[in-house]
Amino acid sequence: MREFYEFEELVKDVFRHQGFKIDDENKMYQTDGGRTELDFSATIQNKRYVVEVKFYRQSSQNTSLLKKATNQLLRLMDLTNISNGILVISSYVRPEHIEELERLGIIVISRPDIFNMASGSIELSEKLSSLLEDDSEFSSKENKIQKIKSSKPTKRPKAEEFLDFISSTPCLCSELKSIHGGKKGWSDYEKKCTEILKYLFDLDLTGWQTQQRTDDGLNRFDLVTRIRTVSDFWMFICNELDSRYVVFEFKNYKLKINQGQVLTTEKYLHKRALRSVAFIISRKGISDNALKFSQGAMREHGKLIVNLTNEDLCNMLDMKEKGDDPNDYMFEKVDSFLMSLPR
Repeated sequence: MREFYEFEELVKDVFRHQGFKIDDENKMYQTDGGRTELDFSATIQNKRYVVEVKFYRQSSQNTSLLKKATNQLLRLMDLTNISNGILVISSYVRPEHIEELERLGIIVISRPDIFNMASGSIELSEKLSSLLEDDSEFSSKENKIQKIKSSKPTKRPKAEEFLDFISSTPCLCSELKSIHGGKKGWSDYEKKCTEILKYLFDLDLTGWQTQQRTDDGLNRFDLVTRIRTVSDFWMFICNELDSRYVVFEFKNYKLKINQGQVLTTEKYLHKRALRSVAFIISRKGISDNALKFSQGAMREHGKLIVNLTNEDLCNMLDMKEKGDDPNDYMFEKVDSFLMSLPR
């Protein structure tokens, strides 16, 4: 995600502009759940902070992701044994949500704050405006740098003290990968993929209908959902691709799926029914011929068929657990597909 890395580097430059010393950039730590990465730590007035940076395409973000981002920051504070933390968020955050997060002893820097911190540099301000499309109507009245400099050390919350603040997440990725490929695991695969999608996009999609047949009784969708138009990504699907409904197909094949399976999915899509987008989820992905057929369906009929694999689902689960937005991952997949569409 190019924008994320651009934003992270800009945040580092803004912190340097405000007198911070940047160190421990992108350092990896081993945890029980795998490896986790520290964005960077920063020191000012002999006080050291763990800094967690979150870039979202959404101009505002839901509370669930903010809490998970806070959990990720607190986890890193434990791993580094640093008592002070700063959460930098590219979106607007409601004041009451900031207050709730800061009661845990961390400092939240949202979109208006980062612009305020960059205001002394024309170059930094222009880069931020280009990346985040700043709206000057929203400006921060609080001097976060002064708050950081004047803040007193706080007792770092222990992991067990934070459990009530977040919801527990099942090991959906490992459960998905443990399902046998082929007919033996077909039903389990379908159910587990549906469970994962509901967890990832609970605020974005609704009306989850499984095993849904078309009126003629000839075709059956694995899963069809209705778009709520909460996030920018699903609004794009709804408004630009004229699709109020989205079809998901699950293919538990041991090998890559071929053109025939994509052709079957393409028949389910009808623009006049506001159903012109489908995601095919499979273990290994699709063949080259299947990809060419998907490209042709988009180019000739405006039907978007995007391939997702087990690995894609696991990547999005990892993102959500760390407080990143899975919708941004979906945007990258669709954007890449459309940008590479041949003539």
